[in-house]
Amino acid sequence: MRARIIKPGFFKNEELAEIGPTGMLLFAGLWTLADREGRLEDRPKRIKIEVLPYFDCDVNSLLNELAQRGFIDRYEVSGSRFIQIVNWRKHQNPHPKDSESVIPPPPQNFPRTFHGNPRKNSEDPEPSTESHENPWIHDQRSKIKDLSLDQELSRDQEPKIADQTPSLVVNKAITRGESKPKATAPKPAIATRLPDSWPLTPEREQYAIAQGVNPERTHQDFCDYWHAKAGPNARKLDWDATWRTWCRRAAERGYGPSRASPFGSLPGVPMSRAEAVLAAAYQQAVMEEAQEKASLGYDEK
Repeated sequence: MRARIIKPGFFKNEELAEIGPTGMLLFAGLWTLADREGRLEDRPKRIKIEVLPYFDCDVNSLLNELAQRGFIDRYEVSGSRFIQIVNWRKHQNPHPKDSESVIPPPPQNFPRTFHGNPRKNSEDPEPSTESHENPWIHDQRSKIKDLSLDQELSRDQEPKIADQTPSLVVNKAITRGESKPKATAPKPAIATRLPDSWPLTPEREQYAIAQGVNPERTHQDFCDYWHAKAGPNARKLDWDATWRTWCRRAAERGYGPSRASPFGSLPGVPMSRAEAVLAAAYQQAVMEEAQEKASLGYDEK
């Protein structure tokens, strides 16, 4: 059995009340037995056990009265009897996870007769006054009709037929608009370690010379330092910018911002860039000479 919706108009329905309280209770109980299409097997004894186990009543007669007044259809397909609750989709909203119906719908030419005059101004549930049609086919036709209407409105972007169209469909067509492509944010730069092979390009060499430092030595110190350094600080976004900063600091740190005064008691004199280049070349020559003597085993005493 399934949970279903019951509306206030159910209790005020005069046509349904003529069947009696037991018939009204039976009709509501059929909803809990029906599948998502409002169909169930026409088995009066089993229905009584499921819906009215404590009532002494003739369920088959009550089902006949419900059928005569247009609340249900009792039909037969291939020797099996079934019940279709009329206007099911109008009054019920089955759960989307309900399994598909395995019961065939009523035949297309299924006759429907009413006991007495049909109601005109009664509350739900009311019998259908239009030609009986398979509810599934009717739903599909309605969806196709709404879809074609929705597409027509989206082309014009004007509610030209708002009086004939549900407001929900019109508003959807007006407010939809054209979909704008999403702006793709640029990928953030990733800091990396200094590559194992980071050459001394002509541009890097010229910048080192312009700062008054030895390009080869500075490049060697630069690579040795950053290859040996560990931790997150060893990763940089722009190694060329790091090289330029290294060269500027090497000019200040490696060769000194001033040269020694010929008079020991006086402060140092600021060194020009040309003098810094010559000092760097001199220091390089002295180091190379010392390394050569050490390799030959020459010992100065």
